[in-house]
Amino acid sequence: MKPKWVVLAGLATAVVLAGSVGAQAPVARASIETAERGLNNEIAALWPQDPFLLLGPARGVYLTGFGTVFTAEVDLAPSPGISPFHQTITPQDVAAHRKMMLERLPRLKTQMQQMLAGVAASLDAQPMAENVVLAVTLTKHPWETRDGIPSQIVMTGERGKLMEGQRSGQIAAAVKEQEF
Repeated sequence: MKPKWVVLAGLATAVVLAGSVGAQAPVARASIETAERGLNNEIAALWPQDPFLLLGPARGVYLTGFGTVFTAEVDLAPSPGISPFHQTITPQDVAAHRKMMLERLPRLKTQMQQMLAGVAASLDAQPMAENVVLAVTLTKHPWETRDGIPSQIVMTGERGKLMEGQRSGQIAAAVKEQEF
């Protein structure tokens, strides 16, 4: 006959394993979907005269112990198109496109900080010490000159610090920004 402690240890292990199999992430998928819709709306509202700038809608995922990561793909400026009436992309087209991208980049970054803080505030179940990440990939056309324009902007912050930054008006201090 087995000692009682072996049986109890086996039962305790079974209970722990059974609980972890059915455990849910602290952040519900519904909360992430709500945040995705909000990010899509905010990106689309940046330049309403150019409604097709959001190419890849926001997608979010919660990573236990790390936080929530959102990605989106944005065409920062409408590109000159090829048509029977405009058969080539001229150097003037390229220069105008680049100028628009450089003009819009600061506003995108500022809005990304605001969006990051807004998402942090909306994810009630996420622990304060975990991160919220927003990564925006900027579309690149083969004819573009991208000096000084990143291909991707990634902003990260701890949820609690982002919320405090939002309350104090110091969001930028809570955000780590990387450009690739």
